Amino acid sequence: MEANGISGIEPDPSVPVTPELGTGSIEWGPCVDAQSASVDVECGSIAVPLDYDAPDGRLIDIAVARVPTVYDDERIGSLLLNPGGPGASGIDFLQTVALVMPEEISRRFDLVSFDPRGVGASTAVECDNAFDDDITLLEEGDDAGWDALVAEAEGQASTCTSDTIEIGSWLGTNNAARDLDEIRDAVGDDRLSYVGFSYGTRLGATYAELFPDRVRALVLDGAVKPIDDFTELDAEQAALAFERGVRLDEATEGHGLGLA
Repeated sequence: MEANGISGIEPDPSVPVTPELGTGSIEWGPCVDAQSASVDVECGSIAVPLDYDAPDGRLIDIAVARVPTVYDDERIGSLLLNPGGPGASGIDFLQTVALVMPEEISRRFDLVSFDPRGVGASTAVECDNAFDDDITLLEEGDDAGWDALVAEAEGQASTCTSDTIEIGSWLGTNNAARDLDEIRDAVGDDRLSYVGFSYGTRLGATYAELFPDRVRALVLDGAVKPIDDFTELDAEQAALAFERGVRLDEATEGHGLGLA
């Protein structure tokens, strides 16, 4: 089982697709396990360096998908999308978002997304772990409880495949942003048009820092504060959500829409 619990759709193995690095083209073909018959989705892949400091070393696969515009005479290029996570399948997301994308966008762009490195149909991490949303609360001074949590976290790696351990050090936002640039090049765009949600905002901002001269347009929706302190981040998000909830309750009071 993959650690992120996402399988993603994959390129049809009956259609030969040769991953290529930095060629300016992707061999598109049918997808396996496409979720919606209403969306004309195509799959492909590119090969990118596992370690960008050693580009001649091992390559890994990045799975990509697109919903091409049928208005070739109005086409601007490709609009790359990332749903966030981190760890969410962009390929699965594409099949949903393509159904609700405004026509003024879908007429002008091929809609493109991808499974980030370590996720889904890309070269993925595989661990025998079942992650859930349970949160363990420890009382102050509960050293034994803390030690147990640390031991549990350290033990999770022992369930991962050897290949997962090998690629683990190169799974991060900076490398994902470099992969994004390889995708931009592979779809044939000189500059990136991008929409990112939640964590996808951090990915887009990182791309802009690394490749400022290759940005055409960025939409960063639901921006993530660029910090590593998740306790602070969660506390701020909770406070903001509570404040908005109170404002909405006050705004709807007397209209039969109270949230109490």
